[in-house]
Amino acid sequence: MVRAEALALLGRYDEALADPQCRALGLHQAWCPDQLDRIEAFYNGTAYYKPDAPTPKKELHTSITLDMVTQEPLLQCILQLRRVLTIHEGLRIAGCQALWYHYLPQTHQLYGGTGAGHRPDAG
Repeated sequence: MVRAEALALLGRYDEALADPQCRALGLHQAWCPDQLDRIEAFYNGTAYYKPDAPTPKKELHTSITLDMVTQEPLLQCILQLRRVLTIHEGLRIAGCQALWYHYLPQTHQLYGGTGAGHRPDAG
């Protein structure tokens, strides 16, 4: 998604949507020729996030000037997808760590050469 974001910042919108990660998420224009138009319509019609009215559209604070008609909505879409992917990656990793700690036997080497173990059935 980082490459798609960079391409969108460069104004290369078709290439951003053709990025392999965007294609995997169903954003490729070959599958939906008016995809960019749909992204523009959604994000241009969505208000910016406020604590009392949350939306997926966040204010972007950049040092460059963005095209608010096409570039900013595409960036909003890519950034929202990055948020969702990051949340799910974190949940997956946390789930694996919980599985590892609670269900697999572990032995830790302590000072003096003695071992301390954690066995799932020991509570």
